[in-house]
Amino acid sequence: MFFVSLLFLKTEIVCLFCSQVYLSITDKKLLSEFFEKAYAKVSASPGDTFTYESVIDLLRAMLIYQDEDNIKRVYDLCVKNVAEGKNAKYQKKSYR
Repeated sequence: MFFVSLLFLKTEIVCLFCSQVYLSITDKKLLSEFFEKAYAKVSASPGDTFTYESVIDLLRAMLIYQDEDNIKRVYDLCVKNVAEGKNAKYQKKSYR
């Protein structure tokens, strides 16, 4: 079981790294569209924990390519998650 979870973790890290490389060469307009879609998915009521955590990771990767207003929106969302404290996993992701 440990090996399977370790393999999954490596796969997740490789996917995130691949996404970061893609984001570094993507057009700014397309990055903005990706950000809006990801933010809408996260700001809606979270259903699936895995999806929520994955999209939060993608939002974090996209932050360096966003303007100040979008960064503030993600910050406010994270502060809300920490303050509400409904889900410990969401809080942990928000601290990062």
